[in-house]
Amino acid sequence: MSAKPETSESVDLLVNIGIHVVLLATILLSVFVFVISPLTQGAFESQMQQLSNSAASSALTQLNTADNGATKANIVSNSNILNAAVKLFSSSDPTRVANNHWLLSMTALCIIFLIITIIIFVITISLVANQSVPVWAIIKQNLVAFFFIGMIEVWFFLSIASKFVPVAPSYLTTQIVCRARQNLLGSQLANC
Repeated sequence: MSAKPETSESVDLLVNIGIHVVLLATILLSVFVFVISPLTQGAFESQMQQLSNSAASSALTQLNTADNGATKANIVSNSNILNAAVKLFSSSDPTRVANNHWLLSMTALCIIFLIITIIIFVITISLVANQSVPVWAIIKQNLVAFFFIGMIEVWFFLSIASKFVPVAPSYLTTQIVCRARQNLLGSQLANC
């Protein structure tokens, strides 16, 4: 029995593009779910903790100076209100959870659809045209390319992107204080 002839360059190119898209989508989804999402959540929580500690400390210092600690004592004595606020905002928003679940599910379904499409295409070429598609060679070539591209991405992220500070750490605190002044004093009297 003779071996099947190799496919044309255009068929190889179509399979190569399909496999490339599937690998890229899979790698991007995996990196987002397992690396980027936890990193950004941790960075956001850390930044909010730092800003809220700074803002609370500054506000309480000013209140203690202004009214000899009476406001602080009032806040401490009404801790039920603070506990209720913490309880109110302690659970995840169901809309956000549902949206994130839907988004990840749709992305995974698209990847599965692409894989099935490639498999059907390769089987069709193999059976109908009686040609051999070098799928493993194409997959190996794409994996090697993605490995080197990934290494460049990791280097870029660790060397440059992770060290870039787009906004001053005091921005949120400054905005909160400014809005509080505007609401208490009026926008003309507040120096923001």
